[in-house]
Amino acid sequence: MEKDLPAKKNEISEVFWKTYQALTEGMTGVLASDRKEVFLTIGYLFQRMRGGNFLKDLWETWDHFREKGKIKEDYATTEQCQASLQEILDCLDRDSPDEIRFSFLKKLFITIASEKLSNRDSFLPQQYMSIARSLTSGEIIVLLSTYRAART
Repeated sequence: MEKDLPAKKNEISEVFWKTYQALTEGMTGVLASDRKEVFLTIGYLFQRMRGGNFLKDLWETWDHFREKGKIKEDYATTEQCQASLQEILDCLDRDSPDEIRFSFLKKLFITIASEKLSNRDSFLPQQYMSIARSLTSGEIIVLLSTYRAART
């Protein structure tokens, strides 16, 4: 199911839309290429398709929390939001994350955007996103397991 740009759009939804649209157009271009080129880029194509699915998931989650009022409309214009979002987009573009890494970054981004644990003027959330992006899936599992053990 294709998701259209919502009528009530904000900056972040527009970024998600344009990135998703460019990704789709890029994949179409690869598929229209010479057969030899397609075989050379098949890994890249699968990586882009997976990144597109992750991006769509992030976009839908963002819109859900924004529509519920858990993310303020003006948050998208903050430096904190833009830097945190850039970490996720760079991860999708350069790192080819797996489900664990992407899910961790997405949850962290949405938590930061809700501004419940910090405010938009804090530099710490941007640092958390940078550190989280550098973690491997195994490190994330150990971190979350340790956190859960400490809570119980």
